[in-house]
Amino acid sequence: MRYAGYYFSSHNAHYIHSPFVYQLYTKVISPDKKQHVFQEIETIRNNFLKDETKIPVINTSDGTTEKSISQIARNTLKGKRYARLLYRLATHFKPRVCIEIGTSLGISTLYLAAATKGKVITLEGNDILLQHARKQFDKTEFGNRIESVQGMFDDTLPKVLSELTEVDFVFFDGNHHYEPTMNYFNHCLGKAHAQSVFIFDDINWSTGMKQAWDDIRQHPKVSVSIDLFMMGIVFFDPDLSKQDFLLRY
Repeated sequence: MRYAGYYFSSHNAHYIHSPFVYQLYTKVISPDKKQHVFQEIETIRNNFLKDETKIPVINTSDGTTEKSISQIARNTLKGKRYARLLYRLATHFKPRVCIEIGTSLGISTLYLAAATKGKVITLEGNDILLQHARKQFDKTEFGNRIESVQGMFDDTLPKVLSELTEVDFVFFDGNHHYEPTMNYFNHCLGKAHAQSVFIFDDINWSTGMKQAWDDIRQHPKVSVSIDLFMMGIVFFDPDLSKQDFLLRY
């Protein structure tokens, strides 16, 4: 029902009156061409989907303490279409440093690393999960661009940010609840600049995430927000008029 409401309320390029958003939508968001590098990453995804190795997990809603790699891959990895969107956004904005909050098995991490010549700093709480991701990072030619950090986000994110002067590009894909999402946003906001790009995953995943997204896009430092249903993107350029866009993707 929520997606149906989004679909009938969202717009395409003909309704975009912002030159910045029009160019971004028509040149970056909408075009979806496969690149040769995607094949290598998708092979890694397929291997995870076949891996029945059990690993411990915590804080699951069903109380399960162990899940297979294949289960985790099915439930947490960013789908191909949105992973390619991350790639295009990172390619377009050319960040010097990308921060990813929530590595999981590292598929979106690899898409970001393939897109940028800079560094990707990815944060993950589950040590065993991160070990599986790191093994795949080491097999790729762009894995040396990835710095992985293990630990609770409340501890690791402030430390990572303290070592950076500015934050160019952040992908929020960790704890999908209201309070943690707002905390991570506020931490990163302190290092944002006019050209920073923040991307939030699963903005309609729950009532809490929807509320977090609404509060974030209404923040006085956010100039433009783009709602693609599964993902939300915000910008901070004060030269852009304050606008919210609900765009079909």
